[in-house]
Amino acid sequence: MTKKEIFADGVFKQSDVTGANFKISDGDCDATLAATIKTLILAINHRTATQAELDRYIFAYSCSCSQHPFLAACAWQQLVLDRQDVFDVRCCVDIGYCIRNIILNNAQTDVLTKVVQSSLPYLKHNRLNFPSFDNCSYAGMQDITRIVFGCCLGIFDDDGKKPPWVTRVHLVLFMHELLARGSKRDLYVFCTTHMALVRIAAIEYFMCFLEKNMPVELELMPLIFSVEPTVTSLHFADIRQVSNNFRTVIFDGSDLNLTELNVKAMFMLERCNRICSHKIRIPIRTPDAPTTLSLMHRAVNAPLSVDILTHLMNPDLDSVQLSAFKSIQHLITRHALVLEFQELQMQALKKMSADNTLMAARSLYCFVCFGCIDTFTQLDRKMRLHDGCVVHCKTCDSHQHIMSINCFHSIVCIKQHKYFWCPFCRVVHTWLATGHEMHSCHLQDAAKVRSRCVCWVCRKTMNIETFTLLDRKLGIMQTVNVCFKHRPWPHQMPYIYDICSFRQAVISKNLSKIIY
Repeated sequence: MTKKEIFADGVFKQSDVTGANFKISDGDCDATLAATIKTLILAINHRTATQAELDRYIFAYSCSCSQHPFLAACAWQQLVLDRQDVFDVRCCVDIGYCIRNIILNNAQTDVLTKVVQSSLPYLKHNRLNFPSFDNCSYAGMQDITRIVFGCCLGIFDDDGKKPPWVTRVHLVLFMHELLARGSKRDLYVFCTTHMALVRIAAIEYFMCFLEKNMPVELELMPLIFSVEPTVTSLHFADIRQVSNNFRTVIFDGSDLNLTELNVKAMFMLERCNRICSHKIRIPIRTPDAPTTLSLMHRAVNAPLSVDILTHLMNPDLDSVQLSAFKSIQHLITRHALVLEFQELQMQALKKMSADNTLMAARSLYCFVCFGCIDTFTQLDRKMRLHDGCVVHCKTCDSHQHIMSINCFHSIVCIKQHKYFWCPFCRVVHTWLATGHEMHSCHLQDAAKVRSRCVCWVCRKTMNIETFTLLDRKLGIMQTVNVCFKHRPWPHQMPYIYDICSFRQAVISKNLSKIIY
């Protein structure tokens, strides 16, 4: 059964969830319950009780203050929750898979991974574009909503700031109503309306989850974020202090106003931006140590085969080099062209060599930089050629990882992009596999020049208009091009149905006689 939407018009209104007259008055609370709560609050201040023990009384306190009719059937003691039913960090989703996907650079489409990846510490926290509604799941929206309220309640850090008791009751009741009655559309409206809250909650939950549950990944954070060695807060202490200050600032009164919370969250995000500024160094891409240029050339020129045959044909390579060998072959492969096309290339190369042998030899090669292979989309035509025919990559500013590949008599496939040496334009360019490569080059095909239209009567070429009319003698439609002088008046057009009527209209126009 489909849930009835809370925000029917798609606009967030806090009163639609809690009611327009929602208010909690301490004076209406049961005296015994109020004394119990005050005792627990004092115990928490003296660190002899936990926040979870106090949160057990939230629903009982709410029903008692609002004089709920349910209390006529049972005592408030029966509404006190068990410890395992209290909302705490155990109720929030496990984001370990999101963190591992981010570390391994695995492309994911679920909304939770996108939100976490766009809200990482040491990044600029104003670039989160929430996924579209169709790309969000109901479970994912519930998880994000719980994380937001977990941040507001301060459940991620035991020693962190907590909101006052009455505000805490308002938050829990609002969250309970939104999660219990809200549809996927309602949760989406809530999250997209409070983007700053979503960002700062995702930042805090990421840091707390990483420190408590993923120590190995925590040690990799300096490498992932490329943080400068001078940064001392690798464990995010300064950013977590911003979260504590956020809860201190936003809950300065007893009334809950989520719009103000979102505005104040924006200011806290700006503080995070200032903390993280100038602490990221530009990572320099370098290939793996075992992958040398000689191994690259050997892998590209070797035939594709199964692992055991590759090992038999290359007995001098160890396991690490064999792994790099296969990785290169997955990135770059060569496929032989048909014999007729090879002969066509040979004839073109002979003609080119007769004019300039050096240029003919150089034209057969394409150059690929393995330092930038991860971002390869097409051949770089702007690589610089230094003295001694040394090719220099302008992206990684180095010539140490440049590999030259001979494209003669073969199709070279680089990350699913195919290239060959064209015998017509005599350069290496994309193989389109259209079947025209045997007799023409798509780069040399001249654009067809459209023939100029001329008037059928006076042969003028200016202000020509084309009409399609019926030729009654031949029984076919004819195309008639006429200039402005030999064009009928606009009011004559509805009465023109063939070439004869068209001719009569033109004659009548030139004789200044209007026909109807």
